[in-house]
Amino acid sequence: MKRLFVFAVLITIFLFGCSNQENEITNPALPNTQQFAKPKTTTTNLNLISELESNAAEVTKIIDGKKGDTIHLNQFAKDSEGRVVEVDACFKVLPGAFSGTIRITMSFNADNGCISFLPSMVFDKSCSLDYRISNCNFAKLGFTPEDKKAYFVFFGNDGSIQPVNNSLVIMNQDKGELKVNKAKIDHFSRYGFFRKAGGIE
Repeated sequence: MKRLFVFAVLITIFLFGCSNQENEITNPALPNTQQFAKPKTTTTNLNLISELESNAAEVTKIIDGKKGDTIHLNQFAKDSEGRVVEVDACFKVLPGAFSGTIRITMSFNADNGCISFLPSMVFDKSCSLDYRISNCNFAKLGFTPEDKKAYFVFFGNDGSIQPVNNSLVIMNQDKGELKVNKAKIDHFSRYGFFRKAGGIE
């Protein structure tokens, strides 16, 4: 009788041990989240960090004036107050706009919201510029919260300001956006947005 009792106890212990092992196999412990590998820094991230260290963004392209071409700049730049500004500009050189082949640089300054071109030159045929800046600081650009309209202008080296012909200028202070479509560019210099143009309020 004692042998039967001991045998029954051993069988119970064996079955209980198997049951615990089964639970451990079917319900493994969750891995420690601190052991997860850190995401790798990609080349794209490095480029973005490099761009944001400067208040300027630019692109350069060699263009044959006889054939014409397009220069596109879509980047981010950080102004002196740390605000990240996006620029999206498309400059179209019409065929026959100038003679020969020229290396053209289009650059954007996040502090004044201006777009500039090099080298200095005058075109035989007018070129076209679509230009948008987002998340800009309107106060730094000379606008007040009450302003509802902006002008796209040429800034001369002598301090003069001249309006530039275009099809449309959009100003949205809620979105921090300024945009001009089909601005007529006759020569290279510095262009940007202004709250007054040619004495027009």
